[in-house]
Amino acid sequence: MGGYVAFAFYRRYPSAVHALILADTRAQVDSEEGRQGRLETAALAEREGAAPVVDRLLPKLLGDSTQREKPEVVAQVRAMMLAASPAGMANAMRAMAARTDSVELLARIQCPTLVLVGEEDKLSSPSEAEKMAGSIPQARFQTILGAGLLSSLEQPARFNMLLEDFLSRLPARS
Repeated sequence: MGGYVAFAFYRRYPSAVHALILADTRAQVDSEEGRQGRLETAALAEREGAAPVVDRLLPKLLGDSTQREKPEVVAQVRAMMLAASPAGMANAMRAMAARTDSVELLARIQCPTLVLVGEEDKLSSPSEAEKMAGSIPQARFQTILGAGLLSSLEQPARFNMLLEDFLSRLPARS
């Protein structure tokens, strides 16, 4: 949800943003099918608790490589998700379903921007992320191999290296 929050913040306070990092996110709103899926997941969380939501979402959040080769990451993400309250999950799903489209905002982003995406991201596809980066005037695009939507957890060394490189190249603020 960080990307959605970043878009909302930039929309309201563009002059306060010196640089932007958009990791595994999308600018466009959900399709009607996607929106309905989020609302159904919200209802599931309220009706049956966190566990069935985790079972439904976890395979979509982590890349296939992570699911095959990194059981410790799968267990870590599962535990984090199970610790969330069902009401919190439901509210998050409804908020994402109701979010504002940010496609029109992309061309107005006037700060250095890094767009990152896991090559195995099933929800924010690499092709969508590359298109998004192409719509932002000062954007750099990077793909993280062997990662899905949670690229910062799945490939933390590569993710952090790309962030450090991007941040080190930012112009000094006056």
